[in-house]
Amino acid sequence: MKKWYYIILLLWGLVACSMEHQSMDPPDGEGGDVAAETSDVKIRMTVPGVLHPATTYALSPDDENEIRELDILAFSKNGSGVDTFCYRITVDPAKIKPGAGEVNGNLKDADVKLQRYKNPLKLVVVANASTVLDGAAIATGETLGDVYNRLKFNFSGKWQTNPYAPFPMWGESDDPEYVLVQDPVVMERVEVTLVRSIAKIDVGVDLFAVDPSLGFGNHFKIKHIYVYNPRNRGFLAPSLPNFDRTLHKATAPSVPTDATPITATQEYIIGTNKFFSEIYVPEAAVAPNPTFLVIGAEYDNGPELYYRVDFIDASDNTLPLLRNHRYLINIRNISRPGFATKEEAAAIRSANLEYDLSVTDARMKEFVFDGQYYLALSEGDMVMTETDAKQIYVETNYPGVPAWTVSYNGSFFLSQTTTPSYTGFSVNKLYDAYVREGAITFRAGTLTKTIHVRQYASFTSSATAANLIIDRATAGMDGTIRAGATIDLLWEDVPNIVSSTYPSANPAGVTLNGAGNAVFVLRDGSSNIVWSWHVWNGYDPDSPAGQVNYKGRIFMDRNLGAKAYAPGSVDSYGLLYQWGRKEPLVGSQSLTGSTQRSTYRGSAVPLPYVSPQDVTTLGSNPLEESHRRPATFITSTLPPWYTWSDTDDADNSLWTTGGLKSPYDPCPAGWRVPTAAEFLEALTPVGGWNYGQAYEGGLVLPAAGGLDFSTGQLFDVGASGYYWTAETAGPSAKCLHIRNGSATIENAFRANGFSVRCMKEKYNE
Repeated sequence: MKKWYYIILLLWGLVACSMEHQSMDPPDGEGGDVAAETSDVKIRMTVPGVLHPATTYALSPDDENEIRELDILAFSKNGSGVDTFCYRITVDPAKIKPGAGEVNGNLKDADVKLQRYKNPLKLVVVANASTVLDGAAIATGETLGDVYNRLKFNFSGKWQTNPYAPFPMWGESDDPEYVLVQDPVVMERVEVTLVRSIAKIDVGVDLFAVDPSLGFGNHFKIKHIYVYNPRNRGFLAPSLPNFDRTLHKATAPSVPTDATPITATQEYIIGTNKFFSEIYVPEAAVAPNPTFLVIGAEYDNGPELYYRVDFIDASDNTLPLLRNHRYLINIRNISRPGFATKEEAAAIRSANLEYDLSVTDARMKEFVFDGQYYLALSEGDMVMTETDAKQIYVETNYPGVPAWTVSYNGSFFLSQTTTPSYTGFSVNKLYDAYVREGAITFRAGTLTKTIHVRQYASFTSSATAANLIIDRATAGMDGTIRAGATIDLLWEDVPNIVSSTYPSANPAGVTLNGAGNAVFVLRDGSSNIVWSWHVWNGYDPDSPAGQVNYKGRIFMDRNLGAKAYAPGSVDSYGLLYQWGRKEPLVGSQSLTGSTQRSTYRGSAVPLPYVSPQDVTTLGSNPLEESHRRPATFITSTLPPWYTWSDTDDADNSLWTTGGLKSPYDPCPAGWRVPTAAEFLEALTPVGGWNYGQAYEGGLVLPAAGGLDFSTGQLFDVGASGYYWTAETAGPSAKCLHIRNGSATIENAFRANGFSVRCMKEKYNE
């Protein structure tokens, strides 16, 4: 049986390597610059951020950031100090993964094998433009500037959004700019910031009205949008004098000399006053023919009239369109009636509409706007490692010097550097406490945005077919455990499933002898638990045989921690979880009983029962203290239910939110707790009741019952199944409640212990 090891961590993970296609044959023998041997290099790509002021999207954030093709161009300085082309690597798309430890969706990792070279290399990363590179036929020795000047993509007038074509993106290796690929050096990671080669135009009406039903948008209805003078081609990479390499930001348009305006107007038919994520164009200069829009709209159900909209600043200067920028047009009012035809409107510069234009770099993920001024940040809520550093880019059109300020709480910040464009933080090392939390607040006038920061201790792990290795990794101490710390077995649900030899003072292998569950813990020098891992053996969720695909949603075929999936078996019940905690708890030992099953530790003698502990005894940081007690059920009879914080504000992001995993989501890598809507979409009762309701597509949800929030005692075993979702509802969380003949979404106190059925993160793969 294939053995799979389930480790709950948040870390800079390992992504599987593959042999990538090499576009040239390296020279062999003595004296060759490029060696036949390769070195493993992790390419960590930061893709552009996502703005969410308000709308439904034609393209989703995942669509906008998708990488279907990935190429790496290696350049090295020649004798004159000029970067010249060495070789190209085409990466297998299957090897592009979400960045390990990522919670905000804008990191991607690719492990590649780069050919070794005697000199440091500048790595140029190109996404979704393999055809452009193929057509360029780059030759060894060509200069970087000459290569960039030949990399052009064609534009027909409209970007394909249904089905959509992924955007061309470009980036260069960050600091250090040049990297050494040479034996015996093996690099851990090369940072690359990707930049989209196109600009994005969004249009809305009265977007920020306090009461939309009373606003201008209640009268003014957009029917058409026409784009005039988009260019017919663009550069894949910018002209470097027009690009700030430090901020990864275009400062002027890079337009090919052979690019010409497309004379045919590009028509978009719309049915909403929020037209986002559908208009994408190449960069465009101001002269001689600037790009502009004509809006066709009805006012109070009158005839459709036309209004020109130009990209102008507060001083009425026409603006260029820059790569990786978003141009948001918010129409507030009309100053005079529109024109009867779009041709008449196009002939006269903006005069009939009152609108605001905000221009932000696409790195910006958080956006606050009051109708006149905006504040945009490149980061939302963050998770940071113990030795991490983070730069947060800030943009605002608020006047004054300084235009924005920043403040923070949280003792773990080691230093802060503030410039007119960004603020940077680095953090203290984190040893004994497994998590610390703080907040960073940015202000521009009355605009305020707070980012919540969670810092965790980093761990790494690796597994072989029969052995599990758990490592404590910090900067400069890879493969070792900090002096005084030990790794210990806390419990196993099958006697002696874990061998008598397991990690202690130093990492060592541990053999799992059969199907079941075990929990390992890391103890500090005082034997206090600071982290825990759940190991689930005997089931491979990534095997199609262990999955259920229904309506495009891919679920595990069994509950988290279950040793079986068929109804009528107590082994199908699996483990139970309190909402927001990653630590598993055992359920019933029988199909209908209320006695919890036993746990063991290295023998067949059951461990003593661990009594529930009331939340009021956990002190000022109950979340941290609860994770220090991975075998303890935390009870509460407080109204409202326990918030997992030392304030009255519930932390609603402890599990998966917005489709992104948190460090406490109990599902394994690649899987997450579903939302309520995802559960209901996949549930259509068609089968009979047999200690579990059989559903269409083979999804079987056993009636494992639950652990009561106030006592920690089992209830409804064999009569009901309760399955947590990732969503909250006030002091409660949403769960799927199944019983004989029905399946409903209900609210339940977060302290209840319920089953978890994991869904694949990317359910269309």
